[in-house]
Order: sequence, then structure tokens, then C-alpha cells
Amino acid sequence: MGNAIISRRGGSGGGLSQYGAVLRITAEVGSIITLQKGGILITLRQNKGHVHSDDSTLADWYYSVSTVNFGEWTVTATKGIDTASVTVEVSELVQYDVFVTYDLYIVRNGIYDADTFGTIGQYKGNLTAIEQYNGPGIDWVYLNGPASADMAGSICKLSAGTYSNLVLTVVDEKTISGNVFGLSKSSTSLSAANVVATEDLGAHTEEGAMTWVCDISGKQLVDLYVIFRVSGSSGTCFLKIDQLYLTNRSVTV
Repeated sequence: MGNAIISRRGGSGGGLSQYGAVLRITAEVGSIITLQKGGILITLRQNKGHVHSDDSTLADWYYSVSTVNFGEWTVTATKGIDTASVTVEVSELVQYDVFVTYDLYIVRNGIYDADTFGTIGQYKGNLTAIEQYNGPGIDWVYLNGPASADMAGSICKLSAGTYSNLVLTVVDEKTISGNVFGLSKSSTSLSAANVVATEDLGAHTEEGAMTWVCDISGKQLVDLYVIFRVSGSSGTCFLKIDQLYLTNRSVTV
């Protein structure tokens, strides 16, 4: 999954070659870029990207498209298990700025990304536990909370980027009411002074798989926590997280 931004700039009088167009592809550092049109397949190497001076996580790759090869090109960025593609209709002697981005997974298929976000449970706050569960053929992140509506904790701290949505999918839950997730300036507080964006999980009991989307458009994700409040009227309550990720990253190209 991922998203892309395409813009055009310049022209034959703006310093670009009169014989072709230029693709400037922006993607994460370490990506492999492939370009395809019909039987033409071009691969741009990882170490050929020019790293941005203002964001060291992004790099630019350039490719010149001759006029005889104008038409629809598919641009694909791949990094590890992440991949994203976009089609570009090349038809003018201009530079096409193409930004291809991946979703940023905190939990993917039940596995927490400790390499990126650090030890799980380090920001659990007043929650009983935020833990990784690995069973026979089953993986999920377990959030456990006491029976108190004012208990909260965070699964991780974010350090950079601007995304449109924070998406949560659970494989099972047992909640009563007053449960939310979102972004906060504090790892344990959802007070008005700290909350940045939240989504109400609603009132459910012993439900199966469900998905929620928290709108975080325009939020600068620097020193913000992905926070949860898991509460209930009696006993402990829990969420089994299958997917938790940020989507639709934005950038100025």
C-alpha cells in the first residue's frame, strides 16, 4: 500500500531537454525504484538516490524519458516488504515530480515493530500491560486495562512525518465504553491540553474484527504518542491489535 503525489514543472524553455521529459521520483532512502512501460523495464539502484538535505529519510531518483517513449509509465518503489506504485502519463517536455510513499506500520499482522519504535510496553502508563503475544499461528499485540475510565498508555512515540490517517484493526476486543485511541503530547494523558487527535472506539462487548480510522491530517508527528484508553465497568478489558499504521504521508516535492 501507499500513496503518490504527481506534479509537473517547467518546459522546453525552462532548461529541460527538447528531446525528452524528466521523472524525479521521491521515495524513502533505501528504496529500489523500477520504471515500466510495456516491454521496457528500468531499475534504479538504491545507492543512486540523492538524499534530501531537510529530511534524511527521503531521496530523489532521476530518469529521462525520450519523446519516442512518451506514454503511461508505472513507477514502483520497494523497500523490504513494503511496495507502492503509481502510473504517470508522460506527454510533455517537462519535469514530472513523483512522490511514492509507504504506509508506516507500528503493528503489522500482529507483530510490533520494535526496531523502529523501541521496546513494547515502555509507555504503558497506567494500563495493566501492552505486550506482544506469539502463539501457534497467532500473533497480536495485547492491550490490557483495569476497570477505570481514566487509565491510559501509549504503544509508541513518533518522531517525524505528516500523515493523513492513523488506522487501527483489532482481531478481538472486550470493551464497555469510553475507549479511544489517537495522538497525544503525553504518553499517559488525554487531557484537553495534551490531546492532538482521537477516535472513539465506541461501546462493544466481545466483538470480533473491527477497524477504525483516526483523522490526523496536518499533524506534525514530532514527539507525539500513539495513545489508548482501555476501560470498562468491571474486571479487565482488552484489545487484540492486528494492524496499527499511519497512511497517506504528505511532503512538499
